[in-house]
Amino acid sequence: LACALLALAPPAARAELVWTRSAFAGRLGPGETELTARFDFKNQGSAPVRITDIRVTCGCTTARADRESYAPGESGHLLVDYKTLGATGPQQRELYVL
Repeated sequence: LACALLALAPPAARAELVWTRSAFAGRLGPGETELTARFDFKNQGSAPVRITDIRVTCGCTTARADRESYAPGESGHLLVDYKTLGATGPQQRELYVL
């Protein structure tokens, strides 16, 4: 009987962020030490999304969302700032949106 009741229950609302891109490749010009990338997304789920934290893998990188909550159908973006801190050559940084 429990299985039958679960099968009759309406599907649970879920949040789903869909990103326009998941990576950024940028170049710094001579004398530049900072780079900013923008990552756009849309909540294509049926429930609100709340961003509770954005974790970066290096102290040279910071990230911020344009706001904390996104209703179904709403779009938003993250801005990610990278400072070279003297690093040269190809660099790779990751961030995690929670």
